[in-house]
Amino acid sequence: AIEDKTLSEVDRLGLIDDVFALVQAGKANTGDALELIKACQNETSYVVWSCITKNLGSVRTIIAHDEDLDVKYQKFCTSLMSNICEQVGWSAKPDESHVTSLLRARILSVMGNYGHPATVTEAKKRFAEHHSEKTLMPADLRAAVYRTVAAHGGQEAFDQILDLFRR
Repeated sequence: AIEDKTLSEVDRLGLIDDVFALVQAGKANTGDALELIKACQNETSYVVWSCITKNLGSVRTIIAHDEDLDVKYQKFCTSLMSNICEQVGWSAKPDESHVTSLLRARILSVMGNYGHPATVTEAKKRFAEHHSEKTLMPADLRAAVYRTVAAHGGQEAFDQILDLFRR
């Protein structure tokens, strides 16, 4: 019902949030909750993805101490979000809603945080163009790009971010 969207957006949101609340309370298995959200690979709702990414982040906080598990988890998460990432892309379409813009920023931020190679590469490219003042980065992408570059860009990126801050 989640996968084919027979459940309404509100019901999908509620079900996912409830399952993760049960996990936090120790009444449900984390693996079962992750299996449930696999059905969301074709999800397009901003509010549902906000709920999913929030809960994925909570799980990651718990497992982050185990590097091998964290790497596998990041791959799971980026695989889960690959469809929506491709769908929203990096550039706004002329007739898109503001909610799609919010969704793009959210998904790209999470994909960058989880080290998705294509997202990291594109964020670095866009940041370099922005830093050199070749292009103006859209405001809705700045946080996602800055976070991704800060997490994966090393000392040079840090210095460039600091330079932007000072300017």
